[in-house]
Amino acid sequence: MQARRQPLAPGPVILLRPPGKVVAEQVHEEGITGGHREFEAAATRRDQELRRRADVRRVDEFLLVIEDIIENRRGSVPAPMMDEIVRFVRPISRKLLRALNRNVARDPVRVLDVLFDVQQLLLPRLMVA
Repeated sequence: MQARRQPLAPGPVILLRPPGKVVAEQVHEEGITGGHREFEAAATRRDQELRRRADVRRVDEFLLVIEDIIENRRGSVPAPMMDEIVRFVRPISRKLLRALNRNVARDPVRVLDVLFDVQQLLLPRLMVA
């Protein structure tokens, strides 16, 4: 029986080093870059999860403050707090942002309603991830 001689790759193959060493270096480099990619992907997933959880925690903090304002009959939501809530809601929902901006009197019950709606938007995102 005669062994078939077929080229491994189309065209000429030029080996600058012994074949074993080249293959070993390629496998080693692929292992390093593959491991690095996996590490970066895991870190990215972790960061995204932490951001989602931070948003939910922030809404919970806002809810507690607004509920305290309502329970203790402190009147309207303070302007700095309202500004902070508006900045938080802006990237989440334009519709809810408009609802906050229409609340010129800064009525805490209306702010509370908007925050509950924001929470309803954020929780499914947390569960999906």
